[in-house]
Amino acid sequence: MTVPAVRPSPVGAGSASGPSPSATAADPREDVLEPPAARAFRVWLIDPDPAIQASVSWLLRHLAVELEAFRYGEEFLAAADLSGPGCVLVDSDLPGASGLDVLREVRTRTGGKVAVIVLASSPDVHLAVQALREGAADFFEKPFLGAALTRRVESAMAETQGPDEPLNEETRA
Repeated sequence: MTVPAVRPSPVGAGSASGPSPSATAADPREDVLEPPAARAFRVWLIDPDPAIQASVSWLLRHLAVELEAFRYGEEFLAAADLSGPGCVLVDSDLPGASGLDVLREVRTRTGGKVAVIVLASSPDVHLAVQALREGAADFFEKPFLGAALTRRVESAMAETQGPDEPLNEETRA
């Protein structure tokens, strides 16, 4: 599942009935918007639970991110393009490649430039300590507080973007 980055429509860009008379192809207001892939911040969610996938998608809906959801670590590692800025949210108890296996591989491939947040279904202090020692940006126990997870993803965005670049539409004003 891919959720495209949310981009506002230019003022006067048109409606279902076609472009408004005031909007033209040379409308200078369109220059303000970036192409969708220009600064796309990606969030990769690896969790086999469709309810967690839907919940995280809903939580991150107001951020300018592209969310890609995977059920298995191997599927993610084979398909994900980790060349740009992003954050991985990975369940610790995946079948096959575990969340820690995914963490290690992402750190190896990106040199630690992509944040990895480990999500766990049960409180496990040893797992949390191991994940943080191996470079996880954070560790959340399920069920997690949505606001805390959203803030942590925003922090990962801020760490990879310049100080003058807005995180989302709400911070532009």
